[in-house]
Amino acid sequence: MNKNVKNYVYSFPIQLVVVHIKKHPILLLYWIVLTSISANVFAREYGGPYLFLDPEYRGKVSWLSFMMMGFAIGSFIMTWNTCFFMLTSFRFKFIVAFARPFFYFCYNNFIIPFTFNIIYILSIINFHYNQQTPFNEVMIYIVSMIGGQLLVVALVTLYFSLFNKNAEHFLDNLTQKAREKLEVAGVVLKPLKDININRAIHDNSQWPVETFFSGLFRVRTIREVDDFDMAIVKRVLMQHHINTILIIIVSLVIVVVYGALLDNPIFRFPAGAGLILILSIFAAVTTVINYLAGGWQIIVFIAIILGINWISTFNFMVYKHKLLGLDYTQKPYLTYSNTTVDEALTEDILKKDIANTEKILNKWKQKVQKKDQRKPYIIFLQTSGGGMKASYWSMNVLQKLQEATHGKLFDNTFMMTGASGGMIANSFFRQLYFLQKQGQDIDPLDKRFRGDIGKDLLNTIFSGMAANDILFPWQSFEAYHQRYRKDRAYWFDNQLLENTENLLKGKITDFVEAEKNAEIPMLVFSPTIVNDQRSLIISATPVSYLCRPYVGKNRGQLNYLIPDGVEFMRYFKNDGAENMDLTTAIRLNATYPYILPAAYLPTKPEMKIMDAGIKENHGFLMSTRLINVFRDWINNNTAGIIFVQIRADEKLRKTDNMDEKSTFIKELLLPFGSIYSNFAALQDYNDDIMVGELASSLKVPVHILPFIYTPAAENKRASMSYHLTNREKIDIILAYNTQGNQNMERKLKELLRVK
Repeated sequence: MNKNVKNYVYSFPIQLVVVHIKKHPILLLYWIVLTSISANVFAREYGGPYLFLDPEYRGKVSWLSFMMMGFAIGSFIMTWNTCFFMLTSFRFKFIVAFARPFFYFCYNNFIIPFTFNIIYILSIINFHYNQQTPFNEVMIYIVSMIGGQLLVVALVTLYFSLFNKNAEHFLDNLTQKAREKLEVAGVVLKPLKDININRAIHDNSQWPVETFFSGLFRVRTIREVDDFDMAIVKRVLMQHHINTILIIIVSLVIVVVYGALLDNPIFRFPAGAGLILILSIFAAVTTVINYLAGGWQIIVFIAIILGINWISTFNFMVYKHKLLGLDYTQKPYLTYSNTTVDEALTEDILKKDIANTEKILNKWKQKVQKKDQRKPYIIFLQTSGGGMKASYWSMNVLQKLQEATHGKLFDNTFMMTGASGGMIANSFFRQLYFLQKQGQDIDPLDKRFRGDIGKDLLNTIFSGMAANDILFPWQSFEAYHQRYRKDRAYWFDNQLLENTENLLKGKITDFVEAEKNAEIPMLVFSPTIVNDQRSLIISATPVSYLCRPYVGKNRGQLNYLIPDGVEFMRYFKNDGAENMDLTTAIRLNATYPYILPAAYLPTKPEMKIMDAGIKENHGFLMSTRLINVFRDWINNNTAGIIFVQIRADEKLRKTDNMDEKSTFIKELLLPFGSIYSNFAALQDYNDDIMVGELASSLKVPVHILPFIYTPAAENKRASMSYHLTNREKIDIILAYNTQGNQNMERKLKELLRVK
C-alpha cells in the first residue's frame, strides 16, 4: 500500500470511526438517530425534525433557544467522547504519551460530530429558507448553536486537562513507596526509549494507527519512542477512567438538580434539548455498566433487565402515575372485573340517567326555540385526535363556525366528544363559552385564544422526562391529604393551564348545573382502559347508558351483549371522583403512549388509562350511542341530526403505490405493518357502520359535515406533536378556506337557517 494512502487509512480519526462501527455500533446508533431527525428524514410525521430546526424557548424561536440546543449537543458530544474513551482507550496506548491524552483523543474523534453539525447546519438553513426567515437571523441562530457547543466542550476539556495527566506526569508524581512497589513487580518506570528497550508498539490488543492530528492541519506520525510499559499505560488509563466516571456521576446529579427547578418556566428548555439529554443519559449509564462488566456485558445487561423485572413485581422501582384527587390510601382497592362492571349498570341506574338526560334534552329544545320556534337541528360536535395539530385546527374551526352561524353552532350543540388533541380545543372553547355565559368579559372568538391553544406543550414534557421521569420521579407534592409524584403529567397539566391563562382551572363537577340546565353542551371524555379496551367515560352528567350497547324495548335474549365502558364518576364515587380536575380529564383523553404516562387507578387489578384514540379517534361511538338511546325523542322533537366532525386527518387515504415493488422484508412485516398502517382506516369503517345503521333507523335526516385539515402542499402536513411551527400554524389556519370546508360551512348555515 502506498505510504500516503496507508497514513490516511490508518490515521487516528479514520480508525476511531472504524472502531465505532466494528466494536461499538450502539454508540454510533445515537448519532444516526440524531442526524436522521435533524436532517428531516426520521420522525417527520411526529414533528421530530422541528424540535431541532425550530426550537422554541418560552414561546419564541430565538438565538437563545438555539444556544440551548448547542449546550445540549455539546453535552452529548462530550458524553459520547467520554463513553467512547472509556471503552476504547486501551486499544490506543500511545495516547498516554500525549501532553493532554483526553484532549487529543477528542480532537481526533471529530469526524462523526463534524459530519452531524454540517448536516444539521444545512438543514437549519434549508428549513428557515422555506420559512422565509431573514438570512442574518439564521446566521445568528447557527452561531449561537455552535457557540453553545464550544462552551460545553471547552469546559469539559478543561476539567480533563486539569485532572487527567499523561504517563510522564504520572511517573513524576509517584511516591517513593509506590515506585519501589512497582519496581518489585517488574514494571519499567521510564519511557522505554530512555533505557533502549525495544518493544513493539502494537501488541495484540492494540489497534493499528500510523498518524494523528496534533493541531490544526498538523499531522504527526505515531512513533515507537512514544511507548511505555503496559502496566504504566493501564494505570494512567485507569486514572482517566475514574475521572470519566466521576464526571458522569456529577452530570447525573446536575440533571437531578435541574429537575427540581422545572416548576419555574425559565428552566423548561427546548424539547429537542430534552431529547438529546435523554440520549446522553442512556449513553452514559449503559457505558458505565458496559465498562464495569468487562467481557460479560451481554450477560450483565440481561441480568439487570431480568432483575429489574423481578423487583418490579414487588411494586418497587416501577413508577405508576396516580390520578390527582383519587384516594389511593383506602384499602382494599375496588375490584375491577367483568362482574363488577356489569353490576354497576343496574336497570334502575340506567332508567334514572335516561330520564335525567331527557329532561336536559327538553331544556335544550326550549333554549333553542326561544330564538326560532321551528323544530331545531341537534348538533353533535366531534373532534379527532392528532396532537396540537388537532387542537389548533379544532379551535380555528370552532371560532370560524361560531362566528359564521352567529352563535347558533353552540346554541344547537348538545354533546361534544372526541379524542386527544381535538378535545383540548373542545374543552377550552366550551369553557370560554361557559365563562362568557357567567358574565365574564370573555369573547370566545378572540384570536388570542387560538394562539393560546397553539403554545408549546412539548418542552415541559421532554424536560420533565429527561430531568425527572427517566430516572425516577423523586419530587412530590401534597394534595387531598396524599403525596403525589411530580412527573411529566404534572408538568403537562400545569403548562396547559399556563398556556390557557388559567381559564381551564376547575373540576368536572363545576359544570353539573350548567349541563343540567342545558346552558352548555355536555362534554364527554372517553379515554381507553388498556387492560381490556373498555372506555372510561368521564362526564359531569350521569351517562351510564353510554357504557354498553343500548337495546331499548327489545325483548329478545341479549344477555350476551357486554358493557364496553365504565362510568368514572359512579365507579369511583367513594374514592374521590368528584375531585377530578378538568385538565386531568383532558390529559387522560390525550395520553399518547410514552409521551405522557399511563394513569393507574386504585382498583385490583389496576386500571391502566391511556388515549381515547386507541379505541375510537373521532367521537362517533359516544354520540351514536346517545342518539340510539334517545331515538324516539329525537324523531319527535328535532328537524334532524348534524354531526359536525372536525378532523385533523383525511378520511380517504392513499392505497399502495401500484409501481412499488414488494420486498422480502416488506412481506415479512406485512401482517404487523398492515395492522398499524390501517388502524385509523379501520376506525373510520366502524364509524361509518355505526352512523349508517343509525341513519337507517331514524325518521329524521342525518347530516355529517366534515371539516378536514388539508395542507396546502401534500408533503407539508403539520406534524402530530404537541409543538407546532409558525408555518404549520399558518397552514392550519388557511386550510379552513378550502372548497370542501367552505361548502360544509354553507351547508351548516343552510341547515341552521342562518341568513
